[in-house]
Amino acid sequence: MQKAVSSVAVAVAAVRRPTRRCHLPALPGDEVLVKMNELMSIETQITYSYYSLPFCRPDNLTESAPTLWQLLHGDRQQRSPYQFEMRVPKKCQIVCRVLVGEKEAKELTEKMEDEYRVNIVKHQYEAQWNGANSRLSTCDANANRFILSSDSPPEIEVGEEIIFTYDVNFEESDIKWASRWDAYLSMTDDQARWFSIVNSPVTLIGLSVAMAMTMLRSLHRDIFRYSQLETQNEAQVETGWKLVHGDVFRPPSNPVLLCAYAGSGVQLFGLRNVVLLTWVLMGMLAGYTSSRLYKMFKSGSEWKHITMATAIQFPGFAFVIFAILNTLLQDENSSATVPPTTMCALVLLWSGITPPLVFLGGYLGYKRPAIEPPVEINKTPRKIPKQAWYISPVFSILIGSIFPFTIVFIELFFGLIFIWYHQFYRGFGFLLITLVLLLVACAEISVAFCYYQLRSGNYKWWWRSFLTPGCSAVYLFLYATFFFFAKLSIVKPVSVMFYFGYMLVVSYAFFLLTGTIGFFSCFFFTRFIYSQRAFG
Repeated sequence: MQKAVSSVAVAVAAVRRPTRRCHLPALPGDEVLVKMNELMSIETQITYSYYSLPFCRPDNLTESAPTLWQLLHGDRQQRSPYQFEMRVPKKCQIVCRVLVGEKEAKELTEKMEDEYRVNIVKHQYEAQWNGANSRLSTCDANANRFILSSDSPPEIEVGEEIIFTYDVNFEESDIKWASRWDAYLSMTDDQARWFSIVNSPVTLIGLSVAMAMTMLRSLHRDIFRYSQLETQNEAQVETGWKLVHGDVFRPPSNPVLLCAYAGSGVQLFGLRNVVLLTWVLMGMLAGYTSSRLYKMFKSGSEWKHITMATAIQFPGFAFVIFAILNTLLQDENSSATVPPTTMCALVLLWSGITPPLVFLGGYLGYKRPAIEPPVEINKTPRKIPKQAWYISPVFSILIGSIFPFTIVFIELFFGLIFIWYHQFYRGFGFLLITLVLLLVACAEISVAFCYYQLRSGNYKWWWRSFLTPGCSAVYLFLYATFFFFAKLSIVKPVSVMFYFGYMLVVSYAFFLLTGTIGFFSCFFFTRFIYSQRAFG
């Protein structure tokens, strides 16, 4: 039994059909270059090569030289057997005939059930199906019938022969050349994003006003009162945050890990190929930051240990997750599998560039004079008084970390849609504004909680200043989990591990980034208030 398929070789795989116009101006008869990209599905999130299924192959099957980003992203653009010529209509062009065996029938059926789609690339633009003419028809000119497509995919039977054919028709469009990207970049969701962008500054302004009316007023009053103390006996009557001035710069517990986190967070500020290269080169600043902090704590002279911890703690975590997921994808024969040569290139890029730069930065940072605290540290640690429940670490971290998450909540939703629904991301302006608001929110909330912690006589602020905004990553991961169950239909175990593996890396990076912002905000804040005249 023969079957004829009229769309671009793709009825058996729910193919995304080509657009009705060419994206580049050309003379009649000029070739319109068509390439086949990977098969993808939002049901599994695992991509496959187009020619992993029994589709028609060209005589010379070549693959475009991929960039590093394309290799990591799983893009595999290959020549197609479909020949388009500008303004040359074609009707029922037979490409090939495929005899379906048991293996081929099983593969095609599985891909259709998982709702896989084909990505067709024309002159570097992804083709889009406009939703019209979704029908299967016969190429028999004497047959006046067609088969309407349904929700159920066609059945593939063993021993059948599939005839792959395609039609080409050019229709004049009234879209101007300068507006050719509008179909891809039009934003129907900008109202919700603008609401988020407007709502976030309102929240920050409210937070800033609250800080100005309470913390700043109280801080200014304290500094003024302390500066008016004229006698030694008066100066010894200490209250509030001045009470712990001799312990506030005492080194924290586990300074190596804290310095490594802070250095890695600085490196993440240097976030495609340029992003990766910038992140690698920012390793020098990461090493410099962590070594200077470590030297300030006077925890020893082993600056090489802290430098190595900075160099490997985030890349090592991400690489382990990436290697595990890559192995799972390799077992699935996915096109997203990173080739061994690329893996070696990534390892060489890290080992040959990042550690030397981190060590260079660490060496330069450790050779600089140590950062001296503005007040002398007591030899004997002061006993911390009993703390109120709202000053406890658990409460301050859980409540404080909510604010940074609310800033990124809306943009996080669109980011997840972009990644896991394979859509275009069009909101880089919104993203930039969100990042600025996130920076301000992390700084303000960390400083506010740090100030009230010091006023209560608790001088152990180092780690809490990092964890208060940093633990917003926990809310991010929880929301990603909610998104998985509410918006995605993934059931394959490999796909589940793929999703949560990458979201774990994203959450960890967010933890380092927000925690570093909070840490340095509190660091400069405490140095400022304790460097006033009353503490000189």
